[in-house]
Amino acid sequence: MNADAAVSSGYDRAIKGLMRDLAAAQLLL
Repeated sequence: MNADAAVSSGYDRAIKGLMRDLAAAQLLL
């Protein structure tokens, strides 16, 4: 895996984590 692939997969994982956190926050409201 090259550096660009590692960075883009890291961003993808971070975005999915944020989406999950936002969905959880909406459930709490």
